[in-house]
Formats: sequence, C-alpha cells, structure tokens
Amino acid sequence: IVNECESYAIVYEGSFDLCVENGQSKSVHLVVPKEMNGFDKFVDMHTVKGEVINNPVAGECVITHKLAEEYDIKKGDRIELTDDEFRTISATVGGIMQNFVDAYVYLNADTYKEQMNREPMYKSVYMNVKEQVDQHMLSASLMKEKNVAAVSVNEDMRNRFDVMMNNMNYIILLV
Repeated sequence: IVNECESYAIVYEGSFDLCVENGQSKSVHLVVPKEMNGFDKFVDMHTVKGEVINNPVAGECVITHKLAEEYDIKKGDRIELTDDEFRTISATVGGIMQNFVDAYVYLNADTYKEQMNREPMYKSVYMNVKEQVDQHMLSASLMKEKNVAAVSVNEDMRNRFDVMMNNMNYIILLV
C-alpha cells in the first residue's frame, strides 16, 4: 500500500462543542494533524479572497468561514472547545479559511497535547495516491486490514457534487 501512496498525513479527528453565547454550543469537527508540515497537500487553507493561510502554530487554530460567519468569530478572537468528557481547549483564531459547507477547526498538535494533557488518538490517515493507482481497488484492499474501519474516496464525493451542481443548472434554466 505504501508504494501506491504519493503522500499521507496521520490525523486526529474528533467531535467537539464550540462554546457560543448564552451557554449554547455548536458541534464542530476538530482536526489535528500529527505533523503540520505538508498538511497543505490535503487541506487547502486559504481565505475567501484566495490568500494563503499559514498552518496554525501553538496556541492558534484555523476555522472555516461558515463557522466564523454563523457565530461572528473574527481573526484574533479566542474560542473554546469542549469534548464529551468536558475537557476544554482554548485557542486564538489565526485564520478563517474558505469553506461554506461545514464547521471545522484545525489545531496544532502541540496545542492539543498541552491543553488536554495527552497525545491525540490518531486514528485517521489522509492519503494521496499516485495517479495510475485505482483508488477503488486500493480502498477494497485497505478495508481488508483488521485495523481499518472505513475508507472514503474524496474523488467520488467530488464527482457526486459536480453532478448535483450540473443538475442545479438545469433546474435554474427551466425556471
């Protein structure tokens, strides 16, 4: 499998609650790469204006535009995240990246370790495969591994989204 891989990133993914006004919370996806160096091969962090956002350093996070807009969060604001055991992470927003679909928070592993007093439980791998590799065959091969619970091919999701958007164009034209 390693021979078919162009690059990979070991990642912690978890569900946290963002503490917002009036004691309410918003569920967010927390993503903590083991190594930030090279993570840009998997997640393109840029602003709505196309400006590159640097990877978060210790004490900082990067959040999605949808999250920032929905809760009026600005660059430089401090946010607080709580896990299901009521442990908290507090970080300064170092960047707001273009993503209007979901609520993600990207965090430096040092910040996670320092505030949670433990290493993240890395259970996910983001992988870019070589161009000639059949992604579905590789996925099937990975699913046979005893420690693999799920495999998702982003190209399939991208194709479904493109088809959906093309269908929307037809609907708009018909109206």
